[in-house]
Amino acid sequence: MSSLASASAVKYANAKLDLITDPDMYLIIENNMQGGIATISYRHVQANKPLVEEYDPFKPHSWITYLDANNLHETSMSEPFPVGNFRFLSQDEISNFDPMKIATLGVAGYVIECDLKYRENYIIYFGAGASHHLARHAQQSL
Repeated sequence: MSSLASASAVKYANAKLDLITDPDMYLIIENNMQGGIATISYRHVQANKPLVEEYDPFKPHSWITYLDANNLHETSMSEPFPVGNFRFLSQDEISNFDPMKIATLGVAGYVIECDLKYRENYIIYFGAGASHHLARHAQQSL
């Protein structure tokens, strides 16, 4: 959400904002902000599966998938906006944390910073030998 939109939402809702005073908490938010247009495209891709004309049984099977996510900005503006009570979870809360049990319309939201490790063959390849990792900051694979 843009700064203008979030400032307008806070003013319209007459909300009181708590400041994030913990430097580590601030850096987690600041270092993970993303924005802009993201696209991965190639002029020509070719699937390799038995029903395709130029199928090669000696190459791995591959499929072409088109994914499109529209209206992300407006969707984010319809979600609850964090205004306060910012804190890190205790070690006990982290040990018992189950993201599948978070209520979609609950009163608490979470920012989760984690390290992902995955096998090299889980990297998604898009033609011409280019690889695109499953996460923005993919550092290593198993």
